[in-house]
Amino acid sequence: MGRVDWILSGVSARGKVATAIRNGDLINLRKENVSCVDCGNRASAYEHRDYSRPLDVVPVCASCNAVRGTNAKEHEIEIDFKCPLCSSRNITANRDGLCRCRVCGEEWKK
Repeated sequence: MGRVDWILSGVSARGKVATAIRNGDLINLRKENVSCVDCGNRASAYEHRDYSRPLDVVPVCASCNAVRGTNAKEHEIEIDFKCPLCSSRNITANRDGLCRCRVCGEEWKK
């Protein structure tokens, strides 16, 4: 998928999320308090990992959404793994592969 196609698929996916919110299929994050799946703070957006599945989204806060970064395959940050010390999935990761557990504070390189 080329960059233009990828951007257009993102626009389409966001539109489908907006429609699902209007139809009541997804919670309106501006009106209801929903926790971020990563850190537990108030979520402000729905995040896609794959634009080809437009309603496969998770609620995230602005800072976690920024950490997750773009969902382009060449830049994707793997977030579906556990802390090696406490097995928590509540972790942060950056593009360099440095991970930190938000529960126990353990840091490691992925």
